[in-house]
Amino acid sequence: MTQKRTFAFLKPACDRTQSAIIAELQFAGFTVLREETRVLDIATLKEHYAHHVDKPFFQPMASYLTNGASILLILSREDEADPVQSLRDLVGPTDPKKGEKEQIRCKYGAHLPDVIFMNAIHASGTPAEVEEEIARFFPDQILSPSWKISQWQRKYTWNDKLLAKRSLFFWFSGLFFPGFSL
Repeated sequence: MTQKRTFAFLKPACDRTQSAIIAELQFAGFTVLREETRVLDIATLKEHYAHHVDKPFFQPMASYLTNGASILLILSREDEADPVQSLRDLVGPTDPKKGEKEQIRCKYGAHLPDVIFMNAIHASGTPAEVEEEIARFFPDQILSPSWKISQWQRKYTWNDKLLAKRSLFFWFSGLFFPGFSL
């Protein structure tokens, strides 16, 4: 079975919820192939959001995205599902206010009037965008879409899902019981 992949990045304002978002991605069946924390530069953002450069919201969006570190992710799924569409379904619409309550952008994005770019996560929209964005953000990336994972990585992925469940439990426990730990 071939490994399918997609690209996402967690935006700077969700720094307190990044672990929870990554845990949700893993719980949904995604494996993190590569993760890198980086402060994005304006040149990369102009290339990435070339279709928005002339729009009035580009400057505030660029300031927001260069204000802190983003977590860049190459994700994969080994099942029959299309990882690009599966991730888009999981994160929800661009505007966090229009999503369903279980979608990542609705849960973790900012619900501000007339501001939709503070939506916690970017997810590639098509397989072609995946390859363009991986090449843009990870120019040294060598993995091909047909790369197969080993038995050890499958076991590690299962343990990762268990760890993700535990992480969510302790994160939620800390919300309701400050100072809770084992």
